[in-house]
Amino acid sequence: MLIYSSFDSPRLQYTFQLIFSDILQVDFAITQDITQYNSYNGVKWAYSNEANLNGLVFKTHSLLSENSIKPQDLSPVKWKNYNLFFPVADNENLPFDPFAVAFYLLSRYEEYVFVENRDEHDRFQLQHSIAYQRGFYREPLVNILAVEIAQKIAHFFPEFKWELHPFTTLYTCDVDIAYKYKGKGLLRNFISIVKLLLEREFKEVKKNIYAILGKQIADPFEIESADLELLSQKYNSLIHFLPVSKYGKYDKNLNPNSLSFRKLIDKLKVFSQIGLHPSYFSYKSPKLLLNEKNRLESILNEKVTLSRQHYLRLSLPETYRILLSAGIKDDYSLGWSSDVGFRASVSVPFYFYDLSKETKTDLKIHSLHVMDVALYRVTQSKNEYKAIIEQMHNTVKQWGGEFVILEHNSSQFTFS
Repeated sequence: MLIYSSFDSPRLQYTFQLIFSDILQVDFAITQDITQYNSYNGVKWAYSNEANLNGLVFKTHSLLSENSIKPQDLSPVKWKNYNLFFPVADNENLPFDPFAVAFYLLSRYEEYVFVENRDEHDRFQLQHSIAYQRGFYREPLVNILAVEIAQKIAHFFPEFKWELHPFTTLYTCDVDIAYKYKGKGLLRNFISIVKLLLEREFKEVKKNIYAILGKQIADPFEIESADLELLSQKYNSLIHFLPVSKYGKYDKNLNPNSLSFRKLIDKLKVFSQIGLHPSYFSYKSPKLLLNEKNRLESILNEKVTLSRQHYLRLSLPETYRILLSAGIKDDYSLGWSSDVGFRASVSVPFYFYDLSKETKTDLKIHSLHVMDVALYRVTQSKNEYKAIIEQMHNTVKQWGGEFVILEHNSSQFTFS
């Protein structure tokens, strides 16, 4: 497939690569040579506002030709059941530029512009996103637009074939607190006992004392090998993200040098990959994150290239640059902390585009679609909870890509 464009840019190359190579799995080439384009006899179309272009033409918005970050006009454009943006004039195919829309969502452009819309943990908030405001935050809109583009091309060229990205499932677990009772050491258990006595939680006091004495006790946070085996049969792959930071207000993990932590790792590695769960303050600290990565690597005796930020704390582009500089290859932090959905409006893994440097990076982003804590907040019953997981699973299956779910081994939900 040959595409004629009146301009070239890193944004254009990035967006076309994602849509055609990654989502539709189609080979393509881009040319600015109109003579080459006109003489080509295969599948071809133009991305241009030039007059006198024959055949299939997608008119352009200016976004992909720009190289600056600025507030954009997001005036609504009605298309099917969606209110999209970036209108184009005299376009008989689509009333908006689907490639500009895709780039805006994929690059997280709005998170660079609306820097004041942060919560108490310095996270960009769902309600300020264009996807939420226009009602498509639970849909992979970029995938949907890719298929629409493919269908337009196939209408002009019946020989044009595409295939959606294979569907896979990924179970991930953030092991914030490995055990409720075990492995905490004398001091932390003693502090817990004092608090529990003040709260008159005498049964819990007894369990903490048993843990100190080394007696066998059922721990509700413990990850059992049998559960790991079942998960490995249900999902294509598993990743457990482990914290190795110092103990603090937001970081309640085991001592990474403890025997309990080493035993946990040995158990997990039978069924799961291991990734880093950087500490609360690491998202803006290159030194802190690198120290934690080195610590986990020394324990595992292998390279660590997978990561997910604690509390899903992301500051773009800073956090992703820190991860890249530390040698992280795949990050799993891009999700909403308050609901399920598609934060970048896409269901396939994609490479981080650094808007400030106008370059595609080597950091692969795996969007998070469902997090247990967030889903619990927006559901009223166990049936509703399960139904939404199934809905999100089926949505990714329909459009192709990687369905990613996040659970915490320490989550204990009680529906009224």
